[in-house]
Amino acid sequence: MKKSDNMGRPVTNKYGVPKKQWSKWSNAAKRMFNCMYHELRPRMQWVYMHPDAPPLPKAQWETTRWNVAWTAANAVNRTPFTHIVTVDEKGKQVGKARRVTK
Repeated sequence: MKKSDNMGRPVTNKYGVPKKQWSKWSNAAKRMFNCMYHELRPRMQWVYMHPDAPPLPKAQWETTRWNVAWTAANAVNRTPFTHIVTVDEKGKQVGKARRVTK
């Protein structure tokens, strides 16, 4: 990440991304995470799910929501997705991250 990637107004860590990861992302990636996580709120599941699919339980949707936002933030910085995490309804990580293997 270039120094210029973090120029301008700092981005607030609204959803409790671990500090180690938050510091690796550029401001654009941080904004992407916040935006995607917000847009994927539980009441908006119907926008992203197949019309015939039943809504996911909140805990399952939270995990999907977290992983999609994380992947989008990594994509902004062109960082490969290497870990999957499970989060609870409050956005807190549950258990350890699992490494994705090729």
